[in-house]
Amino acid sequence: MPDCHHCGTTLLKGAKYCHECGAKVAPQELHITCAQCGTDNPATARYCVQCGHALQSAVEEQLPAPAARYGSRDQERKLVHTAFNAILRDKVNTYFRGDKELYDRYLTRYYETDDFRQLLELRAQQMVQVLLEEGRVIDSSTVRDEYGRELEQLVHTFLFKYARSLNPIDIPEAVLKYQTQSWEEVDLERMALDYLQLDEEPLEVIYPGDMIAPDERTARRMRNAYKSWLSIQLDNPDDRLFFVVDLTLRQSLKEGFAMTDRGLWWKAPFNKQQTALFLPLRDVKRVNDWITINGSYFHVSKSINLKMLLFLKQIIRMLERR
Repeated sequence: MPDCHHCGTTLLKGAKYCHECGAKVAPQELHITCAQCGTDNPATARYCVQCGHALQSAVEEQLPAPAARYGSRDQERKLVHTAFNAILRDKVNTYFRGDKELYDRYLTRYYETDDFRQLLELRAQQMVQVLLEEGRVIDSSTVRDEYGRELEQLVHTFLFKYARSLNPIDIPEAVLKYQTQSWEEVDLERMALDYLQLDEEPLEVIYPGDMIAPDERTARRMRNAYKSWLSIQLDNPDDRLFFVVDLTLRQSLKEGFAMTDRGLWWKAPFNKQQTALFLPLRDVKRVNDWITINGSYFHVSKSINLKMLLFLKQIIRMLERR
């Protein structure tokens, strides 16, 4: 008998899903048994290789689905897929200001990506089965209420791993590991650097190592920042500085943004100094080409704005799970 492509378990005859890990059996692992002569045929065969008898055109129609005691539940599983597609459309619009043409390209990539479609289908079956066992009414509202957060994580997995080459702004796959980390365990500095990818941006960045024995230019710029907008407490261990970014044309650092263990400090041109502490971080929104953090304007570039939006929203999710 063939082995499961996901976990290596020897599959049972006629299995559509692996009995060990639940992965959908790949087409090459399936076969169709001829009803006329009993010969096993390839999954794609339309006629029996032994006797020529017409076969079913799709293995899906022949093999039983898991949790058969509930029936196929196609409509319920479709609700999960519909909720996923709605969240995907929303994220493509929010993150990339995508039109229908861009969204259609993501859908095409989705249908071309067998591994991810199998993952989503497996989770859809598991979600439906849990709701059925709990005696819940399964409708679109229940699916979004109970599984909206997980479906959003699956959308991020699809966007930042399987469809990364389509993204107008590149988001590193490394950010996906933070979806399951808690606030208590996360390395916040590493998380910020993974999301923002500052070294990939055309920005003047000062790191803590640059401040150990700063040259006169760096020291002068840092004095300007402390005087103008960077109101952190240098003797406070919770104000451990991660980085400082200069946003001025003459590199005076009288405007810029910085991050510490406690939060984000910034000053945009023609705006006053702003601070957003992580505890509490209430709201982050995208507005046109900029974002607002706790209602305050923040703008660096389209790329940094999106990465900062994603970073801060993930912090909010972590805090909500505390």
